[in-house]
Amino acid sequence: MRSNYQRLEQFYTCDEIQMLCVDKDFMFAFITAMASMKQEIELQQWFKLLCKNQSDPVFSSTQLAADFAEIVLAIFAQARQCFAKKILLPLTLTMSQWMDDKKQLKTSAIQFSLGYIQGLEYINTYVSDSDIDESTANLKQTCFLLLSKLAYSASEDLAVQSLFLELPKYDEILRCLPKLLTTYGAQCHES
Repeated sequence: MRSNYQRLEQFYTCDEIQMLCVDKDFMFAFITAMASMKQEIELQQWFKLLCKNQSDPVFSSTQLAADFAEIVLAIFAQARQCFAKKILLPLTLTMSQWMDDKKQLKTSAIQFSLGYIQGLEYINTYVSDSDIDESTANLKQTCFLLLSKLAYSASEDLAVQSLFLELPKYDEILRCLPKLLTTYGAQCHES
């Protein structure tokens, strides 16, 4: 997936893509989360969520549209393969990419977390917790909590901040997140 992420990064050097699409880390995470669902949701149903205006993208050329679709499908296919074969997701969660020198989260970490959360929430509109076993439901809640700490670290809500203090530190979350998300996706594919 690293090569697909790099392809996505390269694709985002195009001004048109930056204007039309959500943040690249958000997109990468959202697509990966969508791949965790055992029964695929039709691409047409969630494709528009990759655009800032949440409507079907209108590209200036058919080539750009085809390239965009190819990258989205490649990320999705590789993530599904990782989940199905229980291969660790090779996410780009290095400390230098996700945290600054003061151990504060960078925008890429926040956007990735927001994208994964939105993907999981979108899946929840199709699959309820009663449709999955208790272990998978618990793992999903753990993923939500850890991703939420990353995504909403700047929250001023005292109850939220109190909860976040009980969770592991950012660097610990970043170390365990690839395995945790892979395990969750693999369990979803088994159930």
